[in-house]
Amino acid sequence: MMKFVVDHSDRCATYLSLPNRSLTDEALIYVADSIHCNNFVGLGVPNAYIGKSDASAIATLLPNIKELDLRCANIEKESLVMILKGCKELECVDVSDCEGFDKGDIDILKLASHIRTFKPEGSMLFDSDDDKEGDNDGFDLDLMFYCGYRSC
Repeated sequence: MMKFVVDHSDRCATYLSLPNRSLTDEALIYVADSIHCNNFVGLGVPNAYIGKSDASAIATLLPNIKELDLRCANIEKESLVMILKGCKELECVDVSDCEGFDKGDIDILKLASHIRTFKPEGSMLFDSDDDKEGDNDGFDLDLMFYCGYRSC
């Protein structure tokens, strides 16, 4: 699906929003190699699990992105720090309602201090509500996805 979106944009997408299960090293390599538009500015992967290898791939393959949307993601502090250190041109980062780091973490806030819009609201180390069964309001979260792009 992600390859279709990149190719459908005539390899000129400026922003990609991927379903949470589409974030793989291979997907990011494809994006980095395929999009030849200097105007590519951002990546959105809300509700995703961002592990160390994913964070490393974002920081290494997309170091010049300006926008990053990781709302409601599961991302540990170490992975977020890796992204913040590697993507020096970030202007807008949404990591609100994430799990894996605290919204008031001093190290993260210091690294993000140069970012014009940094949204860590609602993020916490662990969500105690995760232990409650049936707390998804009737939605099958595995079936929800979105994949899109903005083009130059």
